[in-house]
Amino acid sequence: MQWRGLTLRNRNHYNARRTGGFGRFNELSVGDASGMAVEIGAIYDGTVVKILKYGAIVRLEDGASGLVHISEIADRFVHDVGDYLREGDAVKVKVTGDKGGGRFEMSAKQAGALEPIEGTPSAHASRPRASRTISAEFDDRLATFMKSSNQRLGEIRRGREVRRRGGRK
Repeated sequence: MQWRGLTLRNRNHYNARRTGGFGRFNELSVGDASGMAVEIGAIYDGTVVKILKYGAIVRLEDGASGLVHISEIADRFVHDVGDYLREGDAVKVKVTGDKGGGRFEMSAKQAGALEPIEGTPSAHASRPRASRTISAEFDDRLATFMKSSNQRLGEIRRGREVRRRGGRK
């Protein structure tokens, strides 16, 4: 059933209040059959339903669900979603968009960044940077390689010049 570009689905309802003329609305809220509307930009409590490689499915208290993408979990790089979330965990999320059909785009980072779960690889202190000795060793190897490479190139160039002249003089 369509009404002014909005599709009514059996599990969701759409409320729209018309401001007058030309089918414009000043309020559009999307919610489930229980009547609670989910507002874009609001922060809600939810429960992690499923962990995926690229994020987590979170179900809000009113029954609506959505994806928290891996890039929206923490302020730093997240290698594995399981380092931050587990199924059944309670989490605060900010609804950032509507995908239709009662599904939403969500962000845990915007609602307050999550910390890694204790005992996971990401929970350990960040890896120490390479020490100066390793860096110096690399620099030495690179200098040796560049020197030998330049010598070989010089020999090749001299060989070409000799052939162009027609022999040694």
